Amino acid sequence: RIAGGDAVYVAPLELRQIIPDSINDWRSRALIFSQKESRFDRLEVNSATRGIGFAIQHNPTNRIWRIIKPLQARADNTKIDKLLMTVLSCRITDFITDDPNEDLAKYGIATPELELVIGIRTNDLITVQFGKSPTNDPTQVYARILNYKNVVLVNREIFDKLHIPFTELRERRLLSFNPKTITEIAVRGVSPFTVQYQSNQIWRITEPQDMIADNGLLSLFVTDLLSVQAKEFEKDVVTDYTPYGLTQPLRQVVIKESITNQGVMTNVVVAALDFGTNVAGKFFARRPDESSVYEISELDYYRLPEAGWQLRSRQIWNINISNVVSITVSKGDSMYQILRRGDRDWILGSGSQGIISKVGVERAVSRLCALQANSWVARGIENRSNYGFTNDGYKIALNARVDGQVQVFILELGGQSKSMSLYGTVYFDNQAWIFDIPWIIADDIIQNLPPPQKIIPGT
Repeated sequence: RIAGGDAVYVAPLELRQIIPDSINDWRSRALIFSQKESRFDRLEVNSATRGIGFAIQHNPTNRIWRIIKPLQARADNTKIDKLLMTVLSCRITDFITDDPNEDLAKYGIATPELELVIGIRTNDLITVQFGKSPTNDPTQVYARILNYKNVVLVNREIFDKLHIPFTELRERRLLSFNPKTITEIAVRGVSPFTVQYQSNQIWRITEPQDMIADNGLLSLFVTDLLSVQAKEFEKDVVTDYTPYGLTQPLRQVVIKESITNQGVMTNVVVAALDFGTNVAGKFFARRPDESSVYEISELDYYRLPEAGWQLRSRQIWNINISNVVSITVSKGDSMYQILRRGDRDWILGSGSQGIISKVGVERAVSRLCALQANSWVARGIENRSNYGFTNDGYKIALNARVDGQVQVFILELGGQSKSMSLYGTVYFDNQAWIFDIPWIIADDIIQNLPPPQKIIPGT
């Protein structure tokens, strides 16, 4: 019925349902709700009763958050984003009182358990004080919005998420850079080396020995650098790095990228990290732009390459199988030879004994022609015995035509590797290079090109 009129109408039930029953039903239930407040760049948490507190500030230039209280430190922006989501999505579950003269002690707000301040730079926009939980519902907590002087109930989740030590929000990753833009990684220490980007996705090890780098190994190196984390925040303000072995670091990593300024290209440092140790079983790290020292895990330290040669291209050779003339397999004074007569056509050489599978030999030789290392483990003839190599050991020689001449490509096989495969040795520039053979190649070799069992007369 329209007020003042006599007529009575039938209206949809929904009309009655959307009309609030009380004034509180008209009110916004967002704890932080105004457009002005949503543009904040500072969040501060204080608790005089619990002795905790921190403040974070957003940098509009690089669009990241940083801890500014109780000390200047890098922040974990993923954790910050989750915290902000909790704050901004917090809903009021009930409005308790709007009386400015209400006794706040019974809500635990006279001396707040926790205080949240949101602001822009040094200006406070909104302050929320949190008290205790109702005796009949520990999942809720009383809150007072100072801007409006009222007391409300909110889910205790926001209180618990804010009631954390600032260290929970610190960034534990020690290096941050864009892998797609870096152009140089320099490592200084016992075995210094430098890798530089050339062009067309090609990297080279330029020091101490010039050679092509392996993109897969380099990518893993970059990933491992980005994964180095603080196991413990050892000390925040350090003036003497000697106790941590960082005055003269075990290793230094410097990462650069190229920038063009007024037409001139320059390499600039975008990240750096020093590693040291002066305590048994502990490794420490520091960034040159900070005074903090961090403890890192042994794994984070030892999984980084110690020398540049470990990043060498894993492609050992790449031979067209149609150019292979024969395969010679030997061990000590015993040997046999397999000749290639054509596509998938192999026979034992004169004086060689045994039974071969043409299909198996074709597959094994095909894989040997494109031989790659799983990883480089050592170099130098003096290291061969450590990996199960002997002078009269198991060897395979591929005899192939290259530029009209027959060249010999020799692979020596050693002991079992850590990956449960075999170690192999090849020679580059008169130097022995020891590597982990991919198990699928090692298995094919053993099955189809096994070591000879006895001396073949007349060979």
